[in-house]
Amino acid sequence: MQEWEDYRKGKNVKSSALKLITLIGFIKGDGELSILGRYRTYKLVNTAMIKFVEDELRKRNRNKANIIISSLGNKKAVNELKEELKNKEWCNEIIDGEIYPEAATFLGLNAWTLDYEFV
Repeated sequence: MQEWEDYRKGKNVKSSALKLITLIGFIKGDGELSILGRYRTYKLVNTAMIKFVEDELRKRNRNKANIIISSLGNKKAVNELKEELKNKEWCNEIIDGEIYPEAATFLGLNAWTLDYEFV
């Protein structure tokens, strides 16, 4: 928790020297939490989140997903993510809601997550 407090106060913590945003993923079926990548901008994080869902759709032989987006305050990044998702054929519905167990998440100041359920 101290690292989170340091991050909130603008102190240097892991990855902050390079201003990297860490994206993690938890896949219910695989039961494993892993780092999906580290990115320099929120736009790159959003692109990686979308690619994550597209890869999961292919891997599980599915063609539609409902997208659930939860945020702790980064409205600009979340709105940009929603705009990108509106153009995806596989995106059945975008829902502002609870965090589900299958997700791609940016953990940091003003965190947000992209969750999905197959339809």
